[in-house]
Amino acid sequence: LVGRPEALPKFLLAVDWCNPDHANTAIALMARWKAPEPIQALQLLDATFGHPRVRQYAVRCLEPLPDEDLAEFLLQLTQVLKYEPFHDSPLAHFLLRRALRNVRLIGMRLFWHLRSEMHLPQFSTRFGLLLRAYLTHCGAHRQELTQQHDVQQLLQNVADAVQTAADTGR
Repeated sequence: LVGRPEALPKFLLAVDWCNPDHANTAIALMARWKAPEPIQALQLLDATFGHPRVRQYAVRCLEPLPDEDLAEFLLQLTQVLKYEPFHDSPLAHFLLRRALRNVRLIGMRLFWHLRSEMHLPQFSTRFGLLLRAYLTHCGAHRQELTQQHDVQQLLQNVADAVQTAADTGR
């Protein structure tokens, strides 16, 4: 089966990851497995596959993905960050690296995807750390994002005021 990338997820689902011998054998076989296409590898980042080595393998398979294609899956990959076992994960590094490499296409989207999840207490620390890391290293792009955030906040304040006025009958 190692020559059939589409069989990898099914194989990994059959592994008893609590048994160290099974886990080590699966990791060794995964290293010999024909790598799936980046789109196929996305399923290995699902919550079903929690082992860090499986997730690391999936991220390596995403490396050749062009920025234009990555931008199409960025929302899903941002959501997948919720399933990472640690804040400092290969997926987080991958997304930050690609965002810093292409601030217009990837960086701006990643910033807003992370920002939109900050209201969730169980993920605000992780997403806050990623936002801080991105903003620390994105250079002049930080000013543009700050301006966008300020405009968004202003619009939110206006919407809140309109809602309050409608509720009070003014």
